[in-house]
Amino acid sequence: MRKFARRPDAAEIARIAEVTKQPEAIRPSGSPLEPAQDITASRTTYSIGQVAQVPVHELKINPLNARRVVSPAGLDELAQGMKERGQEVAALGYLDDQGTVCLIDGHRRLEACRIAEIPTLRVEIRPKPENEQALYLSSRAANIDREAQTPIDDALAWKMLLDRQIFPSQAELSRRLNVDPTVVNRILGLANLPKPLMAMLTERPALMNLRMLDAIKRFFDVAGEADTETLIVEVASKDLSSRDVDARRVAFQKGPSTRVRGNTQTLNFDRGTSTVKRFAGQGRLILEIKDVTDEKHIDQLQDELNKLVSRFLSEQD
Repeated sequence: MRKFARRPDAAEIARIAEVTKQPEAIRPSGSPLEPAQDITASRTTYSIGQVAQVPVHELKINPLNARRVVSPAGLDELAQGMKERGQEVAALGYLDDQGTVCLIDGHRRLEACRIAEIPTLRVEIRPKPENEQALYLSSRAANIDREAQTPIDDALAWKMLLDRQIFPSQAELSRRLNVDPTVVNRILGLANLPKPLMAMLTERPALMNLRMLDAIKRFFDVAGEADTETLIVEVASKDLSSRDVDARRVAFQKGPSTRVRGNTQTLNFDRGTSTVKRFAGQGRLILEIKDVTDEKHIDQLQDELNKLVSRFLSEQD
């Protein structure tokens, strides 16, 4: 496959977006994703329902794009395909108050256009989403219909949405996505992986399933970043399963140099926040409940917890 000459800053595409510092998920420095000059006078006027060829330099990206990580190799392949066969699927966008086309979906195709030096992107103009929640949900739905984002995409996007209070709690996020709360919590845990590990996993699509990522995250919690880097390379080269990874973690914990770390999970609910910290291998668990304003709820919760603890820790089965 022919390799495109890449811009000096194109290597930055492989970075995981720093969502708390940088609103755009795919934006290497210097990329002309927004107009670099005043083009209002010469810009084409677009309308809802239209499918238009929009100049790449006129497009704005979606800061709440559901896909948060991209692979340079995948972008090169997409750029090559678009150069040879054209753009097979239209991107989705809407018009902002200035009449500029803002992408809902199609950021990889946009970057592929820039790599292949294709001047325009075909975009279907949709009605403007009513709020930021609707904008994110529209982007996620478009990805799922074509090629779903990865659990790491979801982890980074959901953390950003919760940090910015676009969704007020994990419970509300779970409800709007129609995803089980326990799955939401597992996926959000992946956001704590170091960015270099995320980048390594992104380059190995076969590992980007929740069961495997869960196992790798559990290994990282006890082994740290350096050993996890070695593990990821071995998992990919030897086609290890998530059970194999769990076995490696257990063996690591039993080793003489094992340093046991706490595994902490925090859940935000409408009535308060719970934090559970488990100390692996020590038989110790700490539960903290806070931000509950109604003492009646605290009393009820205390009674239920006492019953639960008694049932699990009693000598009787």
